[in-house]
Amino acid sequence: MPNKCKLISYVRHIKPIVTNSNDPEEIKWYWREWRNHLPQEIKNSMHFYIDYYRNISAATLTSTATSPSSIWYQQYDEPNFMKNLEGYMKTIEPLCRELHAYLRDALRRKYGDDVVPTSGLIPHHLVEQALYQSWKKESVLENPHQHKKMPNLLQELRGKRWNPRDLIEASEEFFKSMGFPPFSEELKRDHFVEIEDNMAGPDCKSYIFTHGSIELNYCPKMNYKKLLTTHGDVTHVEYGILKNNLTVGLNREACPGFANALAEA
Repeated sequence: MPNKCKLISYVRHIKPIVTNSNDPEEIKWYWREWRNHLPQEIKNSMHFYIDYYRNISAATLTSTATSPSSIWYQQYDEPNFMKNLEGYMKTIEPLCRELHAYLRDALRRKYGDDVVPTSGLIPHHLVEQALYQSWKKESVLENPHQHKKMPNLLQELRGKRWNPRDLIEASEEFFKSMGFPPFSEELKRDHFVEIEDNMAGPDCKSYIFTHGSIELNYCPKMNYKKLLTTHGDVTHVEYGILKNNLTVGLNREACPGFANALAEA
């Protein structure tokens, strides 16, 4: 008899349970067992990375006054990069504390004081559920201002009779307004391909190829989440077009993560 665990995937089978279950023990069990059943090669890779970081930490601390993480930020050409980030985080710390307290209160009202402590860390599996539900109408995080509801963007999109191509064109217009060149008709016709429904999967993520020939295989679904993620997809396409003319080494993103930040702004 085959091992049934091999037939279970996280996105298709486990994620819906974590998202929709009202039983904290069930959520906790799946959250824990999925991690316990990670393939050994993945666990070995994790331990290799931990050992690597410890070794580089020891070498760095004996030779310089900087931390090993400074290696990650060398590409930003800013010697005070970490100090600046810490300053920004300090600025938004009060808001983060309020959001943390609001999440704790919402989870305590749903699951009780025995499951969610009054102080300290919030159980990670319940934080994960709240994160997944943030895209859903039925979320543990209720709108604290019921009389001030967000506009129904899905209804607006349907009213305009938009399709996924329209989302791409709307994103293109945004970049054109900032001086980016428009997409060529050949690029849109031959290199923007809609993923077939039977290949999309439950999460329906786009596939973007920016090395050499630019290719965007985009999700056929239409919803609020895709309105946001499509903008991010087009950001990578725009940067891919501009970087492809540069030589190897210079064709990397100048400020890693900036494209994603621009997409989500």
